[in-house]
Amino acid sequence: MTRDTRVSPKAVGVVGLDLSTRGTAGVYLPPGWVPGDWDVPTFRIGYEAKKGDHAKHAARLHDIAVATAHFVKKVGTPHVFVEDAIPAMSGSKPLTELAGAVKARVWETCGLGCVPVNQSTARKLLLGKLPQKDRVLAVHGFLKQCGCPWEDSDRGDALVIASWGRTELGMTGLVSRG
Repeated sequence: MTRDTRVSPKAVGVVGLDLSTRGTAGVYLPPGWVPGDWDVPTFRIGYEAKKGDHAKHAARLHDIAVATAHFVKKVGTPHVFVEDAIPAMSGSKPLTELAGAVKARVWETCGLGCVPVNQSTARKLLLGKLPQKDRVLAVHGFLKQCGCPWEDSDRGDALVIASWGRTELGMTGLVSRG
């Protein structure tokens, strides 16, 4: 006889991370979260990005990675899902560097691996169908229709990642009906 060692979906919190060198955000969806409950722990850290200053760039990556790991540790989640850096995307080198720094710091601080999530896949799950352009605006508009109070799209994208992560773990996520 084998024992079922899966964690009950009701006992699992999930963090979703949206990474950017200009505005990184995280959203924690606690155990028992119900879509439409916006009173959840979030964080956002933003920076002005200036090209050419390598020391400031390294310091920015470090600060974002430390703040992100602190958030993950503070909420105490066993699951972290992170927007995947797309290597072929224009300007993705800083995002790839940031993803590496964040993943390493979360591992070092919390002992957790970050599961990469394709942002388009997560947005499609949320919206049902992806628009050809202005996808960030479409997500932000949908979340506003659902009553989301956040003005920045960074936390909205982090919520999309966290919601996708919940569905991967067999829990309810935020999805459109259309």
